[in-house]
Amino acid sequence: MAIYTGQSNTLAIIENCKEPDIAALLCLNSKNQGQDDWVLPSRDELAKMYNLKDMIDSVAVLNGGTVFEEMQYWSSSDDGEIDAWKQNLGTGGQLTNFKEGNGYVRASRYF
Repeated sequence: MAIYTGQSNTLAIIENCKEPDIAALLCLNSKNQGQDDWVLPSRDELAKMYNLKDMIDSVAVLNGGTVFEEMQYWSSSDDGEIDAWKQNLGTGGQLTNFKEGNGYVRASRYF
């Protein structure tokens, strides 16, 4: 599994894509909860989040945060030049999508 590759993937995306408001840049620039070390998670990190989503949701609610929307979230893992992986946090499935498409973003950080 490619756990802990979200950070290197995020930096590689930003270096190679100069478009504004891309998912990786939104995560890297986030100052959510007073933290500034957010990244766009890899597809395996998102799969791990899905496997732990009930626990993550309950902790988030206790701390005044938000729960996962049951939507497809971008990962930092690509699938060739034009596609990237997404994680469906409702069904647990993963799929690829055209990189220039819209979608949800769930930033993560290592601690």
